[in-house]
Order: sequence, then structure tokens, then C-alpha cells
Amino acid sequence: VADAYRGLLSVSQEGRITVLTDTVDGAPILFADDVIAAPDGVIYFTDASQRFGAEAAGSPFAASEKDIVEQSQTGRVLRYDPASGETSVFASGLSFANGIALSSDRVALLVAQTGLYRVDRFPLSGPDAGTPIPVLTNLPGFPDNISEGPVGPDGAQTYFVGLAGPRVPVLDDLADSPMLRKMISRLPSWARPPAVPYSLVLQFTEEGDVLQTWQDPAGDYAHTTGAIAPGDGYLYVTSVDEAGLGRVPFK
Repeated sequence: VADAYRGLLSVSQEGRITVLTDTVDGAPILFADDVIAAPDGVIYFTDASQRFGAEAAGSPFAASEKDIVEQSQTGRVLRYDPASGETSVFASGLSFANGIALSSDRVALLVAQTGLYRVDRFPLSGPDAGTPIPVLTNLPGFPDNISEGPVGPDGAQTYFVGLAGPRVPVLDDLADSPMLRKMISRLPSWARPPAVPYSLVLQFTEEGDVLQTWQDPAGDYAHTTGAIAPGDGYLYVTSVDEAGLGRVPFK
């Protein structure tokens, strides 16, 4: 479990919680976000921001707002080796590193950079290890969690990603004004551009093809963060702040 306040945790079936790691290179991990285990047992997880910690900001949502507005680009993918107990930095300089999943061939990671509206592929080894290769770019909102979906009719692995909200025009307009963005990030929450309640989940392939979307402009189940399809005919949807799971029919 990636715990935004406590770091990387292990939870047993009996409910026993063990902190596996909460520091890297002698510094605390401030915003553990999402986690995946590779076939060799090594665990990769995102650390969304080194500048705005989830606990210090008051909540993960508050920290995410500050980081995305300012564009600190201090997010990372961290690597935890259970055999040695060592934690290291796999990739850095990311704009709010968020959802993470394994590629179908298990030799790369798919990682959402929420602040850049994109999903990238990061090879696990070789000369391009840790270097982002674009998969989805210029998304219409803020990508959050990534999870594996069913294999398509053509045999291609599919994935789901939730968009926690649509893009905010004023932030795009200030893309080349880092000082103004930094000033806005320091404003109280009521004075910053609000997060728009809009529900959106995408199903996509590793080649960057969007297969289908589920949308609700009314945002009755708002700030969608991701989805899974366990095979019972439904797509189960998660949210930043809704009180329960949502679901829609899925074929």
C-alpha cells in the first residue's frame, strides 16, 4: 500500500501493518501515491511531490492542488527491493507522479504525470531506463490512477485511467509564467482556481489508442481517480472524495 502520510506499507491478511520504507537517500518520503510489484519482486511506487507533502498540506488533495498549480516537477518513481530493504530513486523530475502500472511485457512502467496531462512509458532497464516515452499526451484532464483492463479482441493489453478533473484554462494560460503559478499556489484554497466536478475514465492501449470513455459532465460521481473491471459485467470507479465506489455496466 502506498500511504500518502506514512510511505510504503505492507498489510497482511490479518490486518497487520508494516512500514517497509518511509525514507530515500536519508530524506522522508512526503507523498507516496501508487504502487506496483514487478515480476522479480521489486516494488515500484510513485512519490508525487517532494515540495508539497500530503500531511503538511492538510490532505493529499490539498497537496496535489498546490503542486500542480506551481508545477514544482519534483515527483519521482521510487524502487524498493524487499531482498535488501533498500530504497532508491528510479526516475525523477516528474510533474506530480501519480498512477503506475506494468507494461504487458513487464519490462516497463506506465506512469501518469498529472500536472502535464500525460501518461508515459518508462523502460526498467537498458540505455533508456527511467526515461519517459510518451503514450498519452495532451489529455483533457488530470490523469490519476492507472490499472490493467481486459485484453482486447486483437490480443492487446488495455488499461484504465481516471481523470480527476478537466483542465483549468487559467493554468494552461499561465504555462509560461512560473512565478505567477507559484504565487497562485500560495493563495488560500478558496482563491485558487477550483477543481471542476466532472467524471471521466478512459480505456487505452500501450500504443496510446483511446478505446472508449465514460463521462458525466454533471459530475454526480466527481473527481474520478481510476477504475477496474473484475469480469462481473461492471466497471468499478474510484474517486478522490466520494464516500463509496461507483459502478457502470461494462462489456
